[in-house]
Amino acid sequence: MTQQLSEFIPLRIDTPCVRLNRIHRASGSTTLYVATRMEKLFWLIGATVGGWLGWWLGEQMGMMAAVILSAVGTGVGIYLAYRIINDYF
Repeated sequence: MTQQLSEFIPLRIDTPCVRLNRIHRASGSTTLYVATRMEKLFWLIGATVGGWLGWWLGEQMGMMAAVILSAVGTGVGIYLAYRIINDYF
């Protein structure tokens, strides 16, 4: 009597985040914001590239500098990705 996992966890495309995003975009409000998948992808790419550049620059000075500059580079990468999304898309 084994039951499939899909019987316990229904797959839903219309999740609360998707509904909130539709409401936000339709109303023109700036108080509620849910990121789309494309925005999250840009943030991931920005964080990866920024962290890699920070690590590359920091490893010239030592391990601790690499960790710190990688964290800073990740933040800068996310910020730049956010700016690119808002300015060009």
